Amino acid sequence: MNNSINTPRLTSALQLIEQAAAVLVAVSLSAEEMDAADVVDAIKACSSLVNDARAELVILGGEK
Repeated sequence: MNNSINTPRLTSALQLIEQAAAVLVAVSLSAEEMDAADVVDAIKACSSLVNDARAELVILGGEK
């Protein structure tokens, strides 16, 4: 069994999670001034980033 970690996939997943966190922080700081549609778009972007990170981690988990 190979116990090495696929560093590029892990790095990609971490970057996606950091981007999603940044979106959430930005929305939390300015949501009151944002249009509802912009908040929805930000939430969708965050969801997409999290789903992409999850996909990377699923692939990484299958490479064990």
